[in-house]
Amino acid sequence: MKVFADIIHGKFVSLEPFSEEHFDGLRLAGNHPIIWKYMFHRAMDKGFDEWVAYVESNRNSGNMIPYAVRQKSDKRIIGFSSYLNISEKDDRIEIGYTWFTPEVWGFQKNPQNAETLFLQIKNAFFTFGANRIEFRVDSRNRRSQFATEAVGVVKEGVLRKHMKVQNGYVRDTIVYSLLRDEWPGVDERFKNYFQQFSQ
Repeated sequence: MKVFADIIHGKFVSLEPFSEEHFDGLRLAGNHPIIWKYMFHRAMDKGFDEWVAYVESNRNSGNMIPYAVRQKSDKRIIGFSSYLNISEKDDRIEIGYTWFTPEVWGFQKNPQNAETLFLQIKNAFFTFGANRIEFRVDSRNRRSQFATEAVGVVKEGVLRKHMKVQNGYVRDTIVYSLLRDEWPGVDERFKNYFQQFSQ
């Protein structure tokens, strides 16, 4: 599995390798407290620099491939997502640390989140050559659980008292996975979903 960062193009969004040119757009998109309720950091106010340092540190160590998500219709930065916990020897990768400005929340009205996930899954399987993709979600975050499960992934279990997040809270983490041979069914789900936006 060869992992590298490049621009990933879709119909509604482009995923651009995280860089300083995205900072202003990310700061603006992320300036909503509701986004950070279940996150490790708050990329708003004085917390933005800390969040950037965290992302850059993990990118530089090779443990994360971060992307700014650009909305094609108006060229604005609307969110962030990444590959992380990369194991090239095991052909395994995780998709996560994803957030979007609330303006584009809601799967029934907005395809940006779903297309970001679709592009990352497809790229992981067919560009990187991954055999397994993992997703890890805070057990309190029902919105992210719904979005993840809608893809057709397998819920593997719960890591109890798994990690500390904001304010020292120790969260339970739900683990999901998707295997490359499950791609046809997932691809079909996405195609059916995107039909509503092709009118």
